[in-house]
Amino acid sequence: MPASHLGSKRSVSKVWTFDLPITSAAQTVVAGALAATVSVNVQSLIARSATFLTLFQEYRIVGARFRIRVLTPFTTPQGIISCYLNEKLSSAPTANESASSPRVEVPCLAYTADKCYFIDWVARDLLDLEFTPSATTVTPLYVKFYATGTNASTAGSLVLDGALRVQYRGLQ
Repeated sequence: MPASHLGSKRSVSKVWTFDLPITSAAQTVVAGALAATVSVNVQSLIARSATFLTLFQEYRIVGARFRIRVLTPFTTPQGIISCYLNEKLSSAPTANESASSPRVEVPCLAYTADKCYFIDWVARDLLDLEFTPSATTVTPLYVKFYATGTNASTAGSLVLDGALRVQYRGLQ
């Protein structure tokens, strides 16, 4: 094929893919209650520095792997923390939403086991797969936490961390 023609498996611009760590987000159960939402976007990245903003023109988040672990043991252990993903709504989680969503359930235990819970996500929505200018922040995903079946004196905390798979293109 002549060099002036673009083949079906070739791109106009090279795409670089990086798995970049996100900052930790602690979630605390106070008086048996937790209803929290964590926005996942490029602002969450530890490595998001001026380098990426000035080096590449566009980005998109194509996947993520989240790790949830107990940070402090639960007092008056009872109930579970539902951890789930929502691609559209940033609102606080509700009992109905948490019960009807695919989720990871973290038991409220009196000891800190070295147990980690993982959630994987892959972008499938066409809007999520569009490239965005590097200076713009788009939030394709929210991680939600909801306590259910807890006692009024249940207290403890979890931490969310992990990595985002980010693709960049267009050298500046």
